[in-house]
Amino acid sequence: MTSGGFARKARIVEAGIARFYSEGYTCWSRENLDKVFSPEWTVGSEEVQGLLDEWELQGMIRRVGTDNCYIEILPHFLAP
Repeated sequence: MTSGGFARKARIVEAGIARFYSEGYTCWSRENLDKVFSPEWTVGSEEVQGLLDEWELQGMIRRVGTDNCYIEILPHFLAP
């Protein structure tokens, strides 16, 4: 899939994470992240890692790295 395909997928994932965050889900396991990016990408792929880097630099997430909480969604995730 093209980088444009990944950008579309990233927007969909971001919207989904924001929705779940607003319902109180603040931690995402690596397994759940793999599910939302599959079948095209995994958390270990360059594209996903780059997106997580970007989100972390923007203060939207914090990488925790445990099995149950690979990333923590921060309040800034919902900021416009």
